[in-house]
Formats: sequence, C-alpha cells, structure tokens
Amino acid sequence: MREYRQRNMLIERMGFKSYIDYLASSLWSQIRKQVFDKWPQCFVCGRPANQVHHGKYTTENLSGRSLEHLYAVCSGCHRWCEFKGNRKLNPKRATRRLHASKNRHAQRQKHQEKELFANEESSEMARRARFILKQRHHFKMKEKLEQLDQKRTIFSTEEEEYLDDLEPLMTMRL
Repeated sequence: MREYRQRNMLIERMGFKSYIDYLASSLWSQIRKQVFDKWPQCFVCGRPANQVHHGKYTTENLSGRSLEHLYAVCSGCHRWCEFKGNRKLNPKRATRRLHASKNRHAQRQKHQEKELFANEESSEMARRARFILKQRHHFKMKEKLEQLDQKRTIFSTEEEEYLDDLEPLMTMRL
C-alpha cells in the first residue's frame, strides 16, 4: 500500500529504523499525550481514548508540529476502522470508516436519546395520570362522605320530626 510505504520513508528520513521504533520513541509518546490532552474521548463512541489513528501520514503530524489528521480513538473503534475482516485498510479508507462510524454512532445515540425522552415523557405522563386518579379517588371519597353526612343530617332531621310527632302521644294518658 502506497501510503504505508510513504509513511516508512518519512520515518526513515526522521532517523527511525522502522514504524515500530517510531511508535516506541519519546517523540510519539509526547504526540500521543498532546492528542489525548486535546481529545480525551474516542472520536467515534465517546469512551476514553487509548490509541491514536493517523488519518494521513504527514511530516508535520509524524514530527509533532501538527495534530492534523490525528484522531483519538478507543482500541475497539480503531481496530474496526483499520481492518475489514483480516485485511488492513489504507489510512484514507480507514478514516472514512471512522467518520461513517461516528455518524452512525451519533444517529444511534440520537435515537436512544429520543427513546429515553419518550420513556421519561411516558413515565411522567403515567405519574401525572396516577396523580389525577388519586385526586379523582380522593374527590369521589370526599363526595361520598358529604353524601353520607347529608343523609345523616336528613335522617336526624326526620328522626327529630318523628320524635316531635311522638312526644304529644307519649304524654297522653291512656
């Protein structure tokens, strides 16, 4: 793959024997630290980043003069974007997959947020419905108590009238 041959040539010009030597260097450690300081979360999924993906190999980003085309990623997203089956993709295609994954992840996250909001909304509606039902039940119970009080009042009034009618009869001598 042309991009990897170019990368290896750039690294050799910088004084490294191989890409592996470059990755083991203090220069790469400093660049990684800068990338993680600037972007601590994975570019795709938002989990903590622990690897750096080169979207494009340039003298500037390999030497640390620029962070352009460097992506902080987690190991799972990095592996997914760079490999299709057992085949390693070139940096350009891998970066396209990285961006496509980010878009898919963002859409999935939006969908999950909508579902969560709908669930929260429906649970809020359920809470309100329970509250309304409790209020209705309370109101109905209050209404029934008032009706009972009215019946008691009516009964006691009728009872008093009946007793008033009976009183003269009870005082009469037979």
